[in-house]
Amino acid sequence: MAPQGLANDPIAVPAAQLIAIAFGHKRSVCEDAICVYALDNIMYKPAAARQLARTPEGMVALTAVIGSISVITGLSAAYRFDTPTAPSIVCVSLGLFCVFSILGTLKHR
Repeated sequence: MAPQGLANDPIAVPAAQLIAIAFGHKRSVCEDAICVYALDNIMYKPAAARQLARTPEGMVALTAVIGSISVITGLSAAYRFDTPTAPSIVCVSLGLFCVFSILGTLKHR
């Protein structure tokens, strides 16, 4: 006599595999998005502030301002253009990094 349970059920096994595949894929996509957002917070904003700040304290203050601008503008863009919020914030932050890099280069000439 064969044992009863989910292992022998012809419907439950494929359903469980589909759920595992769906959640596994979703988890890896979320982890990638979190890594990109963490990298954005660690690198782009302080690097942008470094271009114009004269002291470490000024760099911290300018990083906070750049972060606030990035979040407000990114959320507004995400709402207006119906895009995901975190990538919108990262794109705005990257754009501000480019602008501040250009301004920093012009400042040091």
